Amino acid sequence: MTPATEDTIAIPYLFFVVGVLPALGFFSWDYLRSHKTGPKKKRYSRAIFMQVWLLAFTLVAAKAENINLLPTKPPSASASISGLLFLIILLVRVRLSLQRLDDKTKGRLALFLPETQREFWFWVPISLLAGAGEECAYRGVAYRLLVLVSQSARFALLVCVVAFAVAHLYQGWKSAITLGVVGFASHVAVFVTGSLFLSIAVHAIYDLSLGWFAVRSLSAEGLERTQSASG
Repeated sequence: MTPATEDTIAIPYLFFVVGVLPALGFFSWDYLRSHKTGPKKKRYSRAIFMQVWLLAFTLVAAKAENINLLPTKPPSASASISGLLFLIILLVRVRLSLQRLDDKTKGRLALFLPETQREFWFWVPISLLAGAGEECAYRGVAYRLLVLVSQSARFALLVCVVAFAVAHLYQGWKSAITLGVVGFASHVAVFVTGSLFLSIAVHAIYDLSLGWFAVRSLSAEGLERTQSASG
C-alpha cells in the first residue's frame, strides 16, 4: 500500500466515509424527528444510489492505494461457526425486540424498514450493497488508510467504529449504539480471519433478516395510529 499523500484519493475518500456519511446520519436523525417524509420508494431508491456510490468509491480508492480487499483465503471453519453463532444471537435479539415495540417506536422504524412484500424487494439490494460496501469501506479501505495516516491501529479502529455507528443514527441512538458494537465485532472478525468475507456475509444476512422481520412485525395500522397521535 502506497503512502497517502495529497496526490492520492485517500484524503477525499476518508472525508466522505468518516465525515460526510456520519454527518448525513446525524442530520437524517434530526430531520426525521421533526419533518414528514416522502414516499418510501424514493427513499429506498436514494439509499440504493448511495450504497452503489459508496461501493464504487471504495473499489476505486482500494485500487488507487493498492489495497487488496478480498484475498482468496476463505475464513476457517471455526471462524465461520463463530460468525454464524454471533449472527443467530443478533437475529434472536432483533426478533424479540420487534415483538415488544410500542406503536410509536414501530412508526419510527417504519420510516426506513420495509412493511410490505413489495418494499422488501427494494430492501434486498440495499442489504446486499450495504453488506459489501459498508464492510469494504469501514473495515477495509478507511481503516487501513487511517492506520497509514495516523500510525495508530487503535485510533483507526475507534474512528471507524464511531463513524459507522453515527452514520446509522437515523435509525435511533439505541440502534446506533448496537450497530457500533456490531461494527467493532466485525473488525475483530476481519482481524481473526484476515479477510472481509465473513463480515460481509454477516452484515448482508443481518440486514436481509431485519427487513423480513420488519415486514412481519410492523403494521400499517400501527403507523397510522402513531401519525394520528402526533397530528
